[in-house]
Amino acid sequence: MATSTDATVITTVTDVATYSVVPAPTPTFYLKASYPTSDAANANIFGYNNALNGQAFFINFTPNLANAVQFTLDPDTNYVTAVNGPAARDMAFYSTGVGPSSFVLVATESYAAGQGGEPLDCSIDASNNLVCEFGSQTAAFWLCGGHLNVVQPGYDFTNTCNSGTAEQIGVSVAPIT
Repeated sequence: MATSTDATVITTVTDVATYSVVPAPTPTFYLKASYPTSDAANANIFGYNNALNGQAFFINFTPNLANAVQFTLDPDTNYVTAVNGPAARDMAFYSTGVGPSSFVLVATESYAAGQGGEPLDCSIDASNNLVCEFGSQTAAFWLCGGHLNVVQPGYDFTNTCNSGTAEQIGVSVAPIT
């Protein structure tokens, strides 16, 4: 007598999907000065590059948005870099060897290194304020003769500035949409 055996074949299908993780684009923004007074003349003042020499640029502020420079914050290094303008693709730096304050300049990495410069290491807080390091401390921002400076917290910069009036400011970021 013949017997038959039912054979069951089990087939497993596995879907394999390949995903590419695309990092979010690095946001660009304007630097915006916040003055301690509510004077309307000091509202909407944006950062731009002002030549120091043929290789480095101060960050000054202007009410003319057409002259403002766009900046970005590198998500890996937290360095601030100019996106457009005469110093496009150059980074912001400050000099650590000049005492408790330094101009913020925008220049190539090699120029900054030749001047004893350190990259401006910053973050953006929940209120869109730019928060930068000065050595191991959080810097205060001051203007001296219109130029942006980072200053050790608590240091009275008014007697150090010999290029005009010193004024402590806040610096926020205005996202570009």
